[in-house]
Amino acid sequence: GGARDVATSDNIPFLGEVPLDIKIRENSDNGTPIVMSEPDGEHSKKFAMIARNLIDSVNVLGKPAAPTITMN
Repeated sequence: GGARDVATSDNIPFLGEVPLDIKIRENSDNGTPIVMSEPDGEHSKKFAMIARNLIDSVNVLGKPAAPTITMN
């Protein structure tokens, strides 16, 4: 909850959080991000949500993110 607290106190958007899990580190060490090895998994969904929140935060500035970013 520390990142959420800092974002709140600094008045910046909190994009999200991913619970610590050994599979994330192991897959990263093996060169396969968790979003590739478990695309429908809980952690992949969290990363997708953070990416969506980032895109939405950038787009709020009045300019679309360049290049255009799409999420499936």
